[in-house]
Amino acid sequence: MKIPFLKMHGAANDFVVIDHRRPFLEDEPGALVRRLCDRRRGVGADGVLLVESDAELDFAMRYWNADGRPAEFCGNGARCVARMALDLGLGQDGRVRFRTDAGVMEARRGPHGSGIELLFGRVEPPESPRELAALRHHAEFEPAGANVDFVARLGPGRVAMRTYERGVEDETMACGSGAMAAALCAVAEGERAPVAVMTAGGDVLQVGLEAADGAQRVTLIGPAEVAFQGVW
Repeated sequence: MKIPFLKMHGAANDFVVIDHRRPFLEDEPGALVRRLCDRRRGVGADGVLLVESDAELDFAMRYWNADGRPAEFCGNGARCVARMALDLGLGQDGRVRFRTDAGVMEARRGPHGSGIELLFGRVEPPESPRELAALRHHAEFEPAGANVDFVARLGPGRVAMRTYERGVEDETMACGSGAMAAALCAVAEGERAPVAVMTAGGDVLQVGLEAADGAQRVTLIGPAEVAFQGVW
């Protein structure tokens, strides 16, 4: 079986992205995902993304981490699949609405054609930090576990972030979901939005926050680039 794919990255958080609107992979492709993501024997990636058909929306997104386990969402991955979908002509007026296991998302090309803007939606304010809740395998977050993000202030409206990512079990160069969480925490501590998040890979993710009925409406802008295309 031949598998056409794009190798994409969002701020150096890299993915194998497959147009799967006409399904041809098995329902549980964990073993294939591990082979594709292997950086020595495969394509090499932090995860695999599928663009699938959806009866109500422009498409549906499915995601597996490099360890072959499915994950409900990936912020940089969502921007990459949105870029692929827009390049395929999906959506209307330069926007796409798509289904994820974390809910319905919307995305569009960023201001002045720069990157992709993900309209994540409404997020409740973060709770106060717990003494041990930021550990990868803390019992409170099992069985899936959690990403661990380390954040430092760089100045007004700017933070730096490094991420140890579940499913990859190593540091990744960026994490879109973590960038949104870091910005929410910074604003909760008195920072003003938008917040620029410097990733370990050197790219900047811009997180916009807008008050919405006691919560925050969150957007994420950053690169969503095609590195190359190929056939596995």
